[in-house]
Amino acid sequence: MSRHLVRSFILATVLSPLVNAGPCRPSQISASSVAESLTQSASLPAITSSSVLTETGLYSDTTSEDTSTAIFSTHDEPDYETATTSALSIVVILTTSETISSLAVSTDTYTAFSETETLTATTNDHLPTTMTDASSTTSEPEPEPSCKDGFKNPLPEHTVCNLKGGATGDLTKIADGPGLVDGVEECRAACKELDGCDSFVLFSGQPCALFSGRPDFVSVVSSSSVTWFDMNCFCEEETTMPEPQPEPESNCKNSLKNPLPDAKICGKKGTATGGVQSLATGDRGSLETCFKSCKNNPQCESVVWKQDLLCTLWSGRPLDVQASQADSEWYDIDCFCEQEIKEDEPSCKRSEDAVCGIMGDALPTMHYYGEGPKDSLIECADACSANDSCGFFMFEDKISCDMYTGVLSRTNGRATYQKWYDATCFCGEEIRPLG
Repeated sequence: MSRHLVRSFILATVLSPLVNAGPCRPSQISASSVAESLTQSASLPAITSSSVLTETGLYSDTTSEDTSTAIFSTHDEPDYETATTSALSIVVILTTSETISSLAVSTDTYTAFSETETLTATTNDHLPTTMTDASSTTSEPEPEPSCKDGFKNPLPEHTVCNLKGGATGDLTKIADGPGLVDGVEECRAACKELDGCDSFVLFSGQPCALFSGRPDFVSVVSSSSVTWFDMNCFCEEETTMPEPQPEPESNCKNSLKNPLPDAKICGKKGTATGGVQSLATGDRGSLETCFKSCKNNPQCESVVWKQDLLCTLWSGRPLDVQASQADSEWYDIDCFCEQEIKEDEPSCKRSEDAVCGIMGDALPTMHYYGEGPKDSLIECADACSANDSCGFFMFEDKISCDMYTGVLSRTNGRATYQKWYDATCFCGEEIRPLG
């Protein structure tokens, strides 16, 4: 036929239950009315899509040309054979291009069939059950990480990163690296540690090579055994500073035990009570030196100290200290740390070539500085030591103590009454052995 004949059948059936189902008997459904309409018209274009607005939403089914489509929109029924629902609505749309179809409805089943083909009913069991707003379920895409597998993300433009082939550019090999073709991290670390290294290349089965300069272009050859890397391809490694570890608290603080012992008088100001007796004075330069003075006295068991003014050593230990106008501090010897007391370094050291007690005349040119006490050698030596300008002196008992600047290296050894002494021959009141 040159034109297609389309026949549309629309069947609207309203069914009502006549008998309520009993415990063992299904309900009977009968057709109350059937309306049939036949429309014959000129051929229409082949249907390519159909849409049915169902109870639950809009469902579209796209078909190809010369395809028969049947869509049923029904109420959901758990089982048509045992249904007890009071009403059922059926809408059937049947379209065919060349054949005339008929529709049969029974009380048990609903079947659409054709002279040439049988159509299968589709219920809304297969349709979407809910309509969802896309904006309610669409989440913001997670941002891409700035570093991926050790490489910057995205890779910087115009940078050669993991490309195989021959490279061009101002490249100068400066060293061989430690790794083979799989040792990207090893070669990168070696390049990073080497001053002037800007890029490196991996060779199959050979150590990598480190270059100054960066490749401008790589003629990519996927089968090449040479792979180029610009150091700018890689992420900067984060440098983590180690958290400072708290220093262990010292067991000794300012020469005192830390913590201070219980039931001991440690730094309490006032007047002491108990069997204490004054022994002697000690070094008041510091609390530590005062304690050293007590340690050097076998009878000392406590001290009274005031900065730069007082250090007295006491036998016995104070039982208590009562507040008074006295602002000096009492310390039981057990308040102090049991640490080794180091002897003070000598305040002066004799030089190896010092002239000590040699008669004669000094040979170097002498620069007279002044006269010192001549009653004793020690007094003359102390006067020289107390003056930074005095380098040596000449002494004759009860007659002369002449001080000079400079260094005395030797004398002519002539027999004389006076003797020469370098300032380093003496330390305190102890006379160094004479040379």
